[in-house]
Amino acid sequence: MRKRIAYILTTYPCASQTFIRNEVKMLKEQGLNIVIFAAQKGDDVEALPGMDVFYRPRLSSLRAMRVLLSFMVQNPLRFCRMIYIVSRYCFCHLYEGLSLIKNVSSICYFASLVHKLNLSHLHSGFMNWPGRIGYVLSRLYNVPCSLSVHSRDGFVEGGAVNRKVANAEFVICCSQTMTDYISARVTSQLRPKIHTIYHGASVDRSILESTSASHVRTLIAIGRFVPKKGFDRLLLAFRALQAECSHVQLVLVGDGPDRRKLEDYVIESKMQKHVFFTGWLDHSQTLERLSCADVLIVPSVQTPDNDRDGIPNVILEAFMLNVPVIASNVGGIPEAVIDRRSGLLVEPNDIVQLKDAIRSLLKDHSLRSQIIKGAQEHCSMNFDAGVHIRKLYSLFDGAAA
Repeated sequence: MRKRIAYILTTYPCASQTFIRNEVKMLKEQGLNIVIFAAQKGDDVEALPGMDVFYRPRLSSLRAMRVLLSFMVQNPLRFCRMIYIVSRYCFCHLYEGLSLIKNVSSICYFASLVHKLNLSHLHSGFMNWPGRIGYVLSRLYNVPCSLSVHSRDGFVEGGAVNRKVANAEFVICCSQTMTDYISARVTSQLRPKIHTIYHGASVDRSILESTSASHVRTLIAIGRFVPKKGFDRLLLAFRALQAECSHVQLVLVGDGPDRRKLEDYVIESKMQKHVFFTGWLDHSQTLERLSCADVLIVPSVQTPDNDRDGIPNVILEAFMLNVPVIASNVGGIPEAVIDRRSGLLVEPNDIVQLKDAIRSLLKDHSLRSQIIKGAQEHCSMNFDAGVHIRKLYSLFDGAAA
């Protein structure tokens, strides 16, 4: 019988988290039986076909009240134990504990499924909300658990780190930067549990056969429109670039809370004929857009609340599609983008350096070829999706044995 694992996520499916979709898909191909526990349904993007997904009842809804009362009546002892676990958590970590109190109906709903589905392992896909829910469910049913840590969930919202890591069979960090950060926040005896496993990249390179040359040079940036992505800095650099390079356009793929602000700046700067917003595209359409671009730009910054990127998967996808990358020297990005070998690194918030880097890659064909070749080699040696998914599978296989 295949092991059955629940992935606990805040949002599923989510357009900005294609790495989760790819990870689950490849683990299922390795033989794991995976279901999804999620707080909410995300963007209008395609979920994995045939995937069992269970969404918590909306907080404070009539359904949530029924779930809570039903679990309390049918499992009184376990309900009391859940209250004990949440209370102790709250006493030690007030903010996170209050979140658990707010989500008692969610815990009851997912708890009823742990037994019903005969789950052998719980995996929190992020350290924040999923990490809290996974911790309680694991303690409640004595089921092995693990968690992944990516970027904001570790750098900003990763509370009760020592408690979560102590309870986990293993912890996966998607960059060495995050591994070092989490390791510094736990006791020394817990550090062997923490592993760096990159997401890796896997794309259909046949996309390259359909690309065609154009006299208009295309820059592309992909991601959520949030402060840490630095798209406002990119627009400043692009405006300066226009005075030096004609026939250049910028395509922004994604969406988010900062979209209106970015669009307003484009209008104020009279760049509507050169800057295009596509909204979210499905993954295959995004890759097609990327493959047609001349340069991928990842202008990430570190925000005042300490938020920053791990290694955006789009960097690895660009490597595989022969698209040179310019990215900020922040977070886990330098692990993928080695300056003048696999891409160009610029300092975050340095508008002039970013503009000059773009101009260099558009005009220096020798540098462009050198970077494309180096990126291919770096990606094949260090970011092979198959290699990393086998490492992850072996951890699951051992923990759920």
